[in-house]
Amino acid sequence: MAEDTGTALKPRSYQLSLFREALKSNTIVMLETGTGKTLVAVMLIEWFAKHASNNKAASNKRRKVRVFLNNTVALVHQQAQVISRNTDQTVHEYVGAMGMEDWDEATWTKTWAQADVLVMTHQVLLNALRAGRARITDIDLLVFDEAHHARGNHPYALIMREFYDHCAPEDRPHVFSMTASPLNKQQTAQESV
Repeated sequence: MAEDTGTALKPRSYQLSLFREALKSNTIVMLETGTGKTLVAVMLIEWFAKHASNNKAASNKRRKVRVFLNNTVALVHQQAQVISRNTDQTVHEYVGAMGMEDWDEATWTKTWAQADVLVMTHQVLLNALRAGRARITDIDLLVFDEAHHARGNHPYALIMREFYDHCAPEDRPHVFSMTASPLNKQQTAQESV
């Protein structure tokens, strides 16, 4: 069954199935390392770029972007390369060492205007949201890599509690989360879910 996913890679049937399900609602995907979770995210990025980015963010008329969050600088670089190689989207990387805490509103607005996909560490987005430089309503797709960290006071959990949960449902970004290990050592499977 041929399907245009907008990516250079050819997805397997289970990835297409996950992609279709992820379009319907916010989704957490748990697959082993190396089984193609990122390709599903790439397909979603392409879909949102083609179908949803014509909408302006209601809060300030910024063009909506896709944001892909990672835990480490190395993963930011790795995932940005994967997205760049497999989409026609303009992808920018953002890590704390870039000094973004000093960026003003105009700099963030320019950043939003120049990129289709922002790949960044979780702390960069959390800091930008807290400073009012970024708004959750400016994002149409929010991807959490290594989503099993989204507990307690981890930046992933704080982004959801402090910003996503306080946003009107119709203005919230679509969320796609990926993990290879949903458990931590202190929890049982039932507690983790």
